[in-house]
Amino acid sequence: MLSVSEISTIEASGDFCVATDAKGKRHTISINLGTIHQQLHPKKFFKINRSEIISIDYIDNIESHFKNRLLLKMVGVKDKVMTSTSSTSEFRKWLEK
Repeated sequence: MLSVSEISTIEASGDFCVATDAKGKRHTISINLGTIHQQLHPKKFFKINRSEIISIDYIDNIESHFKNRLLLKMVGVKDKVMTSTSSTSEFRKWLEK
């Protein structure tokens, strides 16, 4: 069982998703990303691109990237994740709330 409060990122992977917790453990979820996104609290989770949702509680670092994108280092996740060009503006507003 994975508590929502422990989720760092959720990534789409075919017909299912993979949630990564703060300790780096990966958990398979047999629900699509759109359905998961609708069920998560909008003040805690943000869909940064077509295939990834992140938790505000586990953002470790934010770096500017080209073409109005941001690179995010998430707790428990080895690789950085990137906002899409179209979501960056809304993401910045979401962070300020």
